Amino acid sequence: MENIRTEKELQAHIEKLKNKWQEEGAEIKKEFFVMYENFHPLSFLTKSVGELVSSGKGKGKSNLLNTTLGVTVGYLAKMFFVNASRNPVKKVVGTILMVGISNVVNRHPEILRTIRGFMSGLRKEKQEKQEKQEQSEAQVSEV
Repeated sequence: MENIRTEKELQAHIEKLKNKWQEEGAEIKKEFFVMYENFHPLSFLTKSVGELVSSGKGKGKSNLLNTTLGVTVGYLAKMFFVNASRNPVKKVVGTILMVGISNVVNRHPEILRTIRGFMSGLRKEKQEKQEKQEQSEAQVSEV
């Protein structure tokens, strides 16, 4: 860095720094809006539909189902996590969670089958437990 000796040199250097600061600020704003658009749910849906259309006709129905399930599960996870919060950080994390879960479910739909099987197994166990309890109560009331 050169030494500044006069007031004119100081003013010129200040002006140069202001211009640099404004250019960097404009660049940061552009990057922010690009990032915002990438994480915006509507643009995510648009990209998903675009991928569905370009994926081919044979896989169209299964891709549509996987995309729909992915977006639905992601949205429900976001609603469960955010739960009408006013905290902006929590909202951003909820949106990132929604996009992440949607992508995982869209790419690996077998995860949903596994979770569905696990949930139905839990439901069966609960029903069996209730039936056994009802039977034991019926036997106790008979005696």
